[in-house]
Amino acid sequence: MKYGLMIFFLLVIHTQSTFAHADKPTKNTHVQMAILLDTSGSMNGLIEQAKAQLWNIVNDLTKYKNEEDDIAFEIALYEYGSGSVPAYQDYLKMIVPFTSDMDLISDQLFRLTTGGSQEYCGTVIHRSLNELAWSPSAGLKAIYIAGNESFAQGRYPYRTALAEAVEQSVIVNTIFCGDYQQGVNMFWNTAAVLARGSYTHIDHNQETVHINSPYDDEILRLNQLLNSTYMYYGSQGSKYRDNQIQQDANANVYGKSNYVNRSIYKSKKQYKNSQWDLVDAYEENESIIEEKQELPTELQDKSEQEIKQQIETMKKDRARIQSEIECLAKEREAYIAEKKQALDGENGLESSIVTSLNKEMKKAGYSKK
Repeated sequence: MKYGLMIFFLLVIHTQSTFAHADKPTKNTHVQMAILLDTSGSMNGLIEQAKAQLWNIVNDLTKYKNEEDDIAFEIALYEYGSGSVPAYQDYLKMIVPFTSDMDLISDQLFRLTTGGSQEYCGTVIHRSLNELAWSPSAGLKAIYIAGNESFAQGRYPYRTALAEAVEQSVIVNTIFCGDYQQGVNMFWNTAAVLARGSYTHIDHNQETVHINSPYDDEILRLNQLLNSTYMYYGSQGSKYRDNQIQQDANANVYGKSNYVNRSIYKSKKQYKNSQWDLVDAYEENESIIEEKQELPTELQDKSEQEIKQQIETMKKDRARIQSEIECLAKEREAYIAEKKQALDGENGLESSIVTSLNKEMKKAGYSKK
């Protein structure tokens, strides 16, 4: 195989103890996850899996808790192995730094194209360890790297990069796209062992299976109502608002069920848009409404009390709609779990990440709701 595509999921759970000694996580439940995609030529199927399975993966993350507190998380995105990135940059670049804006992550995933043939595992691990804002107090950090070429490619020795990962308490889980033994022969298992992670293999060309349910139409109806509770503000507000709608449409490219998965994520506490939505921004800082020039045009001539009342109305409507979606989501999840029993196999990338993530989160002392 001449070309390869690699996906990294770099996961950081902020705690005050290291993952190796974590008997119980602290109240700090912030998670940082970076996705680093090798956009070289032969792995278009893996990018398709990333697009189609993103919302299932992040929905799984929302299920974790530290005692009674839900975790929050950020995601970063890299492009790597790209023919459009110059050789002196090692064919890789950071696309999105750590962010809690999953709409932005989805937007950038859908902009990726494939092409290129230089897949440098050691280099991209080294760069990601040094370029990303890893928290010094992180208790669990994990890298998920997927691809189908030799782990030893590139000028930067992969063993050196993995030693750096261990030094920073970063676990490296490897996902080989192809035959299990071939991945072993190409050092993917060796890499996982060296960085205290796990090795799995997947069929990256397998089409993602989405299961429809009797609850989907109602969840999508509620999603439209949910969208109506957002009030953009500021010079960039309309751009973010448009992107929210666009990512609904992108999710729908992979079918109704995937669109529902995104809608369910939008009902979670982790879906916050304070950088552009007045309701979320006001919850964080009530003084935001004092900057009249930043407010939506229809609010600029209203009194402070009128603005507060409108925000509170939107907030209550949103909470009610999100609660209704969450109730339906639980019934839908039970329905889908039953249907999955009749299917052969799992969604490759999603299954590999979620399975290893469950193991690592449990080690760190986190549990699922």
